[in-house]
Amino acid sequence: MKTTALILLAACGMLRGQNVVYRQAGAIAGFGIPFGARSITGSPFSGTEQRHSLQVLGDGTRIERNDTSQISRDSEGRLRMETVPAGSEGRAMVTIQDPVAGVTYLLDPAQKTANKMPMPPATPIAKAMAGPPPVPPPPGGPIFLSASGAGSVSAVGVPADESLGAQSINGVTAKGTRTTIDIPVGQIGNDRAIQVVNERWYSDDLQMVVKSSNSDPRFGTTTYELTNINRAEPDSTLFQVPSDYTVKEGNAVFTTTQTK
Repeated sequence: MKTTALILLAACGMLRGQNVVYRQAGAIAGFGIPFGARSITGSPFSGTEQRHSLQVLGDGTRIERNDTSQISRDSEGRLRMETVPAGSEGRAMVTIQDPVAGVTYLLDPAQKTANKMPMPPATPIAKAMAGPPPVPPPPGGPIFLSASGAGSVSAVGVPADESLGAQSINGVTAKGTRTTIDIPVGQIGNDRAIQVVNERWYSDDLQMVVKSSNSDPRFGTTTYELTNINRAEPDSTLFQVPSDYTVKEGNAVFTTTQTK
């Protein structure tokens, strides 16, 4: 169980390329598949995920990152994500989540291997997630918590939500919400108030976030957008392990750099 959890967190982190807090939250959703793209049936699509983050350090150093993923979901709820991490040393990683077969595959195209892991059994939490979904955390955005001691967290601000109505985002109707969190002076040792603003646009049809932005002076600015949305049924071969791959049972760990 512990080994599987470590592989899960590592894979999710490599695929998402986000901050540590969000990687851990994303792992709960499952193996690098975005939180919003749940394994629902009858709503196939394919598209391109575009993520951008910018952090400016105190000395003026800019840390900028762009990641792109191709994502597909078929009518049976199977999900596939192919991501190339930012940077010239990154190599493509592929995740296939198959709720019909009850398995998840982590594919390494460079080595032509597929790490096969069983999907966890349905739990009360998983069953609850099968109903109307909660508002998902913003892709790339932090969960608004701060460490207050070993193994514990505490909220640093009270969120205020504002409806932005509905509009068409890249061809699908989405409902917008702006969440503003004001962190008072002294709450986390800060000598002035901090304001965190997150906007997210959620599609009831796709049951996932299709656009979001997060501005936090502590971490920088992060944006996410699902583009090139195609509602046609994806090619069934996308959700199958290629015949020339070696399938391993839950013991493959991938790295994001090329083997020298």
